Amino acid sequence: MTLIALENFIDGTFQPLTPRQLEVWDPAEGRPYAAISDSGPAEVAAAIGAAQQAFPAWAALSPSERAAFLERLGLS
Repeated sequence: MTLIALENFIDGTFQPLTPRQLEVWDPAEGRPYAAISDSGPAEVAAAIGAAQQAFPAWAALSPSERAAFLERLGLS
């Protein structure tokens, strides 16, 4: 079975999986279904920095605007 590659999404772009990866397990099936990056301090710092920069614009949106954005994201 091929694992789904779940990439980090940092600062508007998907980041390739790091060489070190972790398996994501489906407890109902008892087997792995995805691989994620074993993110280190650099990836975490980049994600935190991007989130801090994006927060003022996100906070300025109304709840309905945020909901519409999340719905579009879920459809992609």
